Amino acid sequence: NSLGEGVFFMKASYSQIKGQAKNRLSGRFGDAALIVFIPSIIGMIINLILGQIFAVLPDVAGLITQQFVSLFVTTWLSFVTLRFMLDFARGKNGVELEQIFKLDGRFKPFLIYTVVISLANLLAMIPLLPMYIDILSQAELLADPAAMEAYIESTNFTVTLLINAGLTLGILLVIAIILVRLQFTGHLIINKHLSVVDAMKKSMEITRGNWFRV
Repeated sequence: NSLGEGVFFMKASYSQIKGQAKNRLSGRFGDAALIVFIPSIIGMIINLILGQIFAVLPDVAGLITQQFVSLFVTTWLSFVTLRFMLDFARGKNGVELEQIFKLDGRFKPFLIYTVVISLANLLAMIPLLPMYIDILSQAELLADPAAMEAYIESTNFTVTLLINAGLTLGILLVIAIILVRLQFTGHLIINKHLSVVDAMKKSMEITRGNWFRV
């Protein structure tokens, strides 16, 4: 029961949590390592291939397209890894490779939640985005240090960068505070087959009053 375990871990001491983890890993470390590393290796290979494919596209279009595709791949592998981990916690050993490519009804809400979080993080980058796109659209700046220096001097780049970076950090801080409360959402979607909204509510319930412990 994810809610029950979550409440336990919110109330348990760190030594109790370590003891639980040690008991579950006893004699099963190899399986745990496979669960973590196999999806990670697959993800690295796919992202390397995608990087080569999208390199032929124009800079901005290629970057945006690659980010969207990479988001889907990362979400898929995170979903698979989390599903394997929850099965492992229930006592199931081994990794069935065919299960990596099996996506059930839980994947859609998991993907929606991941997209929402990614959009929230992207929101934090909005203050810096115009500067980034402006530089990317002027290829000569990237190849000519003198042109870049002239661009920085003529646009008051440093001051603008500091102001926008401060705004970005402030937004990221607010998002981080919220994400701590929502960190069990993915687990609850997979383990309890909850909708995105219900899983977020449950996660908030589990972490209520325990922000610093989390």
